[in-house]
Amino acid sequence: MEAAAESGGAMRLPPHSLDHERALLALGMSGAMPQLDGTVQASDFYAASHQIAWDAMVRLSASGQPVD
Repeated sequence: MEAAAESGGAMRLPPHSLDHERALLALGMSGAMPQLDGTVQASDFYAASHQIAWDAMVRLSASGQPVD
């Protein structure tokens, strides 16, 4: 993710919470992927590693494999 520029030229990060991202990934691994798939997109995550993990979880769920 890119930082947003403020009017003074300083850069600031967009709002995000890595703890909430981890909680959402854990929720998906606990069996909630059918409810979350289509609602949550990889681009909703700030951390690139979480985007990659979410994409993998979506692919597993779509192919009928367990997400664990």
